[in-house]
Amino acid sequence: CFIQIVNAFRSSGLDLQEWNDALRQNLQSRFILDFDRGLQFEGLLTASIKLRIRYEPWILGKGAAEKTGETLCRGLKEVVAWSPDIILECLMDFGEGWEPVYAIVLDCKYSAVIRDQHWNDTRKYLEIRSTRTLKQVVKQLWLIYPGETDRIVSTDRAIEFQEDGPTCPKDEAVFFSMAVKPHPGQDKWERDQNKKDVFGNFARGITNYILRELI
Repeated sequence: CFIQIVNAFRSSGLDLQEWNDALRQNLQSRFILDFDRGLQFEGLLTASIKLRIRYEPWILGKGAAEKTGETLCRGLKEVVAWSPDIILECLMDFGEGWEPVYAIVLDCKYSAVIRDQHWNDTRKYLEIRSTRTLKQVVKQLWLIYPGETDRIVSTDRAIEFQEDGPTCPKDEAVFFSMAVKPHPGQDKWERDQNKKDVFGNFARGITNYILRELI
């Protein structure tokens, strides 16, 4: 999923750095790719808004986060670290460095059905905060899973995901599931083409949403 998310945002126009040569060779030579924890890509949406895509980052307590230079934390005490699969971190430049102001957590589930327990296990990620300000920044939680068809569904029937993202303001917490249809037997290019729409719709919608709500 991480590869698809990064490539979708790059295709939507975000100027992300390219995969390095070692990783590109790894992609071509391995059936199962295990990224290094903390791998990240970032790019500017505007001169003052940056989007950072992070793979399995450690979310530490505030003290440990400050010592390691982490922009996100999970509270005041020294606690067991969390590690969501993917975090999209939106940062703004207020003149004193880049500060996270909005974040999206995506967690991958290898189940054909998303159950209440999946939401219960991941709802804690809404407690992720900015290390400097201690403000809650995670407002979207997404669960990605293999489904019969590609689709994006909100748990709240009053909220939809459209071309410009969720139909809600930035201060509301929202929950989405993203079903991605597997295509066994196809080569990598064919799989990428089939998944391009759902991941592409996600990337374009989130980009438009951030520009709409944060500027």
